[in-house]
Amino acid sequence: GPEPNASNGHNWHVPLRIITSTGGDPSSTLLEQESGTVEVAESVWLKLNSQQSGFFRVKYDDALFEPLCAVVPTLSPLDRVGLIADAFALAAAGYSSTVQALKLLPSYSNEDRYIVWSSIRSGLSDILSTWYEFDPAV
Repeated sequence: GPEPNASNGHNWHVPLRIITSTGGDPSSTLLEQESGTVEVAESVWLKLNSQQSGFFRVKYDDALFEPLCAVVPTLSPLDRVGLIADAFALAAAGYSSTVQALKLLPSYSNEDRYIVWSSIRSGLSDILSTWYEFDPAV
């Protein structure tokens, strides 16, 4: 078969919706190349894949992740689900650390939506099942 990262000559068009601390409607762009740059007005925080409009995961570096943690309660339920689901999925796949996913949890302390709690439970359950057969002293 093809190499895991080979594009096979196909370029996927990726719809990218971005919300920022400046408010207003999400900005939308279509990424049509393998890589690209999107300019965003200066902002305290930004959330990519707003309303989970694309079928992809978003990995934030620490500089983008930390400010986003502080505003989790102000995001829409769909964005809150997307953020925590992405964090746990990326950790499970080895693209991010489990610690980063767990750092998000205090931001959900006043969460009242079942679908959000379900996503949190799923991520924590996956971690627990990974360590299920290990000695508790580990």
